[in-house]
Amino acid sequence: MTVQVVLIALALALAPVSAFQAKPAAPQSPTKPAATGPKVGSPAPDFSYIDLAGTRHKLSDLKGKVVLLDFWGTWCGPCVAGIPKMLAAYEKYNARGFEIVGIDALDSKEKLQTFLTGRKITWTQTMEDDDGPIATLYNVAGWPSYFLIGRDGKIIVAAPNGGEIDLAAELAKLFPER
Repeated sequence: MTVQVVLIALALALAPVSAFQAKPAAPQSPTKPAATGPKVGSPAPDFSYIDLAGTRHKLSDLKGKVVLLDFWGTWCGPCVAGIPKMLAAYEKYNARGFEIVGIDALDSKEKLQTFLTGRKITWTQTMEDDDGPIATLYNVAGWPSYFLIGRDGKIIVAAPNGGEIDLAAELAKLFPER
């Protein structure tokens, strides 16, 4: 028996450490490809929405304008941090044909309205769940998500799922100084 213990101890001492480390699981192949949103240069998928005042709108009603779709929520730190830049852009370019459609996820109407009033946000807002029809149409799975749409209804910039957009630079290209 002592010979067996000595042999086992010797085998353990001589075995490489890697033999005792957990092996990573084999990668699993997804059952379906990862969802991707609308691509730059493609037509922006149209949708209907109801604003906070109860008025029905369609994205296609804004054709001829530059539109920023802003998927956001008051609970989202990066979303809230981006508001001052959007306010400045809206103030500068709205009269020249720039619109923002805010698509809020997961807030109550009261909380959203209080937030908008407190920050003097006046652009159109709609509300839906994080997996609502508009977020699903644009394959949004992270916040903030932005889609900048040109006057022709095609996507100019897609920054989904926590992406960033240099809104001031993009709008400066679309609205050159006179």
